[in-house]
Amino acid sequence: IAASASGDTVDMTALTCSKLTLTAGELPVTVGSLTIRGPGAGQLTIDAGSHSRVMRHAGTGILGLSGLTLAHGSIAGSGNQDGGCVRSNGSVSATDTVLSNCKADSANGAARGGAVFASGNVALVRSRVTAGQAHSHTTAAGGGVWVHGDLNCKYSTIDANIAAAEDPTGFYT
Repeated sequence: IAASASGDTVDMTALTCSKLTLTAGELPVTVGSLTIRGPGAGQLTIDAGSHSRVMRHAGTGILGLSGLTLAHGSIAGSGNQDGGCVRSNGSVSATDTVLSNCKADSANGAARGGAVFASGNVALVRSRVTAGQAHSHTTAAGGGVWVHGDLNCKYSTIDANIAAAEDPTGFYT
């Protein structure tokens, strides 16, 4: 990913392992557009272990994800916390991809996109976003997906996600 140029594809289809566990934080995607292709969502999981988000896309193009599971991404702190598994300054396109058990948590700002936050658009094709959480003491939105532009889903499921804001008395809204 670090050696990629905008428009490249990182082909992970030949990997023989079933899980990549991130131990040094999120994977930074610094190019405009990049596609990351795995062997299948049931065959390769990139797991952040709830210690960081999985990917941060700083480019304003498209982050393409295909044939992968991204799991246990987490971003927490004060101020706005966006995208528990994926945060993109551009758009996200996910095909045959699962985003699972991701969380954005803010102590005093907005929490947006438990699994995915995109400043551009999000397209989901034969994909699933499940068990995402956006939690804040002020504003929470998009337990699964928060998108500034358009959300397009085709043969996809967004389920079991939650966005919850807790007021000072401990009640959720």
